[in-house]
Amino acid sequence: MKGVDPNEVASRLDREASIIVKSGHHCCIPLMKHLGLGAEGTVRTSVYLYNTREEVERFLEIISEIQKEYTRHLVFNFLSGLQMMQNVNFR
Repeated sequence: MKGVDPNEVASRLDREASIIVKSGHHCCIPLMKHLGLGAEGTVRTSVYLYNTREEVERFLEIISEIQKEYTRHLVFNFLSGLQMMQNVNFR
């Protein structure tokens, strides 16, 4: 999710579902720069045999919620900006 702080995503997963992930650069800043991931880094999760289907589904559910909230936030900011521009006299 470009533009969403990986640390915030990790915190929400922990708070809302007790899902622990790693966030940041994962000791590979040159690779992050090469991939164009910038200063934010990424969120990394690991799934293995001991994870249940329900845990994976809950993870995907929360990630989806975060993405929807972020998209709504972007749309709200865009519309607010348009409204502000309509109220400005450019003459």
